[in-house]
Amino acid sequence: MWYKYRGQVTFILKEGVTFDAYPTPDERHDVFIVEGEIECKNGLRLAVNKMGEIERDGARRVRMLRYRYEAWFPGKHQVLRYDNNHPGEQHRFHRHEFDPISGTESTQRDMRREEFPVMNEVLDELMNMFGGEEVYR
Repeated sequence: MWYKYRGQVTFILKEGVTFDAYPTPDERHDVFIVEGEIECKNGLRLAVNKMGEIERDGARRVRMLRYRYEAWFPGKHQVLRYDNNHPGEQHRFHRHEFDPISGTESTQRDMRREEFPVMNEVLDELMNMFGGEEVYR
C-alpha cells in the first residue's frame, strides 16, 4: 500500500510508529514516547525513537529530550542516523551519514538543536537519497 504525503504518492510503504504518554512521579510532566519503524520503498527502513515530556496542565506542550532516527537496509548496514542519544551527551545533536555501499561512516556533523530535523524532514531527506529506482544496496 502506498501512502500519500504532501499530496503525492511517496516511498513510504508501511508505518508502525506509536505515540504514548506515561505518568511520572513529577507533578508537572508525563513522559511522551514516539517509537517504531517505517518501511520505505527499495527496502529501506527508518527506526524512530524519541522521548520527551508533556505538560499535565495548561497548554499540554510537548518538549522532546532524546532523539534517534536511524535508516538502514535490512541485512546490510546503516545509511543515515540523527541522534542525541549517547549517555552524558544529550545536548549534543549530530548527524551521521554512511557510505551506501560499504556502510562506512562518511560524515558526522554536530548540529544545533534548532537545526535538528523532525520526522517528516528525515523522510524527505531519505526520499531524496533513496527514493529513485536505482538504489545502492
